[in-house]
Amino acid sequence: MKPNEHKTSKSTTHSASPKSPTRSPSRQP
Repeated sequence: MKPNEHKTSKSTTHSASPKSPTRSPSRQP
């Protein structure tokens, strides 16, 4: 994990978060 990634992780995590609705529909059929 790069130092810059850590900062972006906050934004990325929100979108790629397992709890996020973005991944929810992706996981569900």
